[in-house]
Amino acid sequence: MCIAIYKPAGEIISREVLETCFDNNDDGAGFMFSENRKLILYKGFFDFSSFYSVYKEHENKSCVIHFRIKTHGKINEENCHPFTVTPALAFVHNGVISGYGNTEYNDTYMFNEHILKGLIKQGGKKLLFSGIIKELIEKAIGYSKLIFMDASGEVEIFNERLGEWHTGVWYSNTSHKPKVVNYHHKYGSEKFMNWATYEHIVPPAKSKPIVSSIEKYFIKKPDYEMDVWDEDWVKINNNCRGLLKGTIAFVEKVHGTGFCDLAFPDGSTIKQFPGRFLDHLDWETDEEVLLLENFE
Repeated sequence: MCIAIYKPAGEIISREVLETCFDNNDDGAGFMFSENRKLILYKGFFDFSSFYSVYKEHENKSCVIHFRIKTHGKINEENCHPFTVTPALAFVHNGVISGYGNTEYNDTYMFNEHILKGLIKQGGKKLLFSGIIKELIEKAIGYSKLIFMDASGEVEIFNERLGEWHTGVWYSNTSHKPKVVNYHHKYGSEKFMNWATYEHIVPPAKSKPIVSSIEKYFIKKPDYEMDVWDEDWVKINNNCRGLLKGTIAFVEKVHGTGFCDLAFPDGSTIKQFPGRFLDHLDWETDEEVLLLENFE
C-alpha cells in the first residue's frame, strides 16, 4: 500500500528506518525538496543503496519521501512518486483511489491527470488547499493520504489524522517499523511459514483509537464468507505477481474494487475474505479481527 513520509528540516530518519520502508515497499522510491525556490524531485530508485546515496546528500532539508508497492500500473519510473501537478507543485500518495488506475498507469497518476491538474488550472494552489475543496478531496479519497510540497517548501497533508507523527516525522502508515510483514515480496519465504501463530481476537470499542505502536499486523474480517467473482480474480492475478485462479488469498474491497494484498503459501486453510490492513482500520463495526503475528 506504499508509505508516504513528511520529514521537516532538521529531523533525521535513520538509515535503518528508511531501509525498512523500502523493504516493505520496494516497487520504486522517490523524494522531493525545495531549494532556491525551486522544487527538486528524485524518483525511480529500485534498490535501496541508490536511493539512500542520493537522499543522504539532502537529509537535513525538509523532504517528502515515498516508497511504492504496486496496486495499479506498471513498475517503472513513470509510476513512481512524487508526481508533478505543476513545475512548482508536486505530491505523493498512500492508499487506493477508487475508479482510477489501469494496467499501464497507477491510480495516483490518473487522479493527478484527471482531477488535480484541472483544479490547479481553475483556481491554482489556493483553490486546491482551500478548506472546502480540501475537505471534499479528503472524503473522495477515503483512507488515502496525500502530501503536497510547493517550490517554497510549503507542505500540505490531506487526511493527516490517518497517519502518525513519530519523533518529529509524519508517516502515512506503520510500514516504517521493523516488524511489519512485507506481504507481497516475502510470499513463500520463511516469514510466511508458521501459520499456527494465527489467532482471532475481538476489536476494541469503536471509540478506542488504533494503537499503531504495537509490533503486530491486523486485518479486519467479516463474520461471513463472500464469493470472489472471476473479474476480481483478474485483478488479483494482475496485482499479485502471477497468482492462479483458485489460490487462497486475502482480498481487499475498496469501494467495490477487489485486489489482493497478501497471498498465502499452498496448504493454508484460511479462507478468502474482504479485509483491510492496519492503515485502513477504523473500528466502525464489531467485525472479527484476524491478528497476524510477525514471522522471523
